[in-house]
Amino acid sequence: MLDNDAAICAGMRTLLEGWGCQVITALSEEDLARQVDDYRAEADLLIADYHLDQQQNGIDAVARINARRALAIPAMMITANYSNELKQQLRELGHTLMHKPVRPMKLKTAISHLLTPPV
Repeated sequence: MLDNDAAICAGMRTLLEGWGCQVITALSEEDLARQVDDYRAEADLLIADYHLDQQQNGIDAVARINARRALAIPAMMITANYSNELKQQLRELGHTLMHKPVRPMKLKTAISHLLTPPV
């Protein structure tokens, strides 16, 4: 979970761990990169906020994190940005889009869909 808001990271950690997920949270791309590099197991999903600090965005952060890995981590982008351009960009990149405010059951359904292998 990548978000520049500590309260969001804490809330998402509580929610996701309540669903049985192992969660890594980071307030910056650099912190996330360090933690992902040190993580022994394969990550299943990267959830990132679109608007980060210092004019950075989640799309670019996900791309840089995945460039460091042998296998790309599927990504879910969370944003309050409702623009069609962003929606199209995320679709083209194969990322899942969730709009704020994120409803817990909608998030759980989206995560389940992303983590369920195709039949």
